[in-house]
Amino acid sequence: MVPQQDTMRILYVDDLVMNHAIFESMFVHSGYDCAFAQSGEEAVGLCLKSHYDLIIMDSVTGSLDGFLATKFIRNHERAELIRPSVILGLSFDDNFVTRLKASMSGMNAVIRKPMTMSMLKKIINRWFEPEDAEAAAMDPLKTDYANSYARQFLDEQAVLSLKEILKEKYPTTLDLFKQDIKKYVEQAYDALDGYDLKKVYDSMHTIKSASMQVGLIKVHELAAQLESICANDHPDIEHSMMCDIVRAQVDHIQHVYSLSERLLEQTK
Repeated sequence: MVPQQDTMRILYVDDLVMNHAIFESMFVHSGYDCAFAQSGEEAVGLCLKSHYDLIIMDSVTGSLDGFLATKFIRNHERAELIRPSVILGLSFDDNFVTRLKASMSGMNAVIRKPMTMSMLKKIINRWFEPEDAEAAAMDPLKTDYANSYARQFLDEQAVLSLKEILKEKYPTTLDLFKQDIKKYVEQAYDALDGYDLKKVYDSMHTIKSASMQVGLIKVHELAAQLESICANDHPDIEHSMMCDIVRAQVDHIQHVYSLSERLLEQTK
């Protein structure tokens, strides 16, 4: 997801002030616009007033932990139609339970403490830098890496084939596709509000098929995975909890689509 301003905005959430000083030096050295919160409550309050491209959220932050704070932030983003932040949980315990709680809350991933400068650079490269094809084109050193990254999201052969078939109708067809994706993602969220996984399955089935048609490999893959999850029974997981897990996955699909859409637009 490309930040809309020149400087990336980062929110770091941790109840230890000492860590704020460490990370402030790290972020300022990297040239990012940074804000800090000592609790989940404070983090939610900041997000209600301002948008952050990246939120690094300590999983244990007092009475409102990082997981619950993330749920509040995701609900706010959906209600206000705000571009989702990348939210990464920071934890000493990178195990199945932690990753499950992170997924249920809407976090994009979990990273293990202690965080280092090299880890921060990897995070920026993974979630932000490579998608900027325009910048990569201006910097030959980045071009190969950016192209490799783009191929994870976009099937060039599928795009070329579709352009050959549609010719001058290709741009307007892409616009129709974008409208359909928005429609079916919204349908998935509405279905989850009613705890109806069958309707989520239907939405994911359509997104899976449409994405494959235009060459969005990663969106197709994630929608197919979620379609399979919704199609099967999970007797060991409470239904409401399962819906939380699915909602987090829909959030992830929406985020990956936003990355992919920029690449797709450049094919017009």
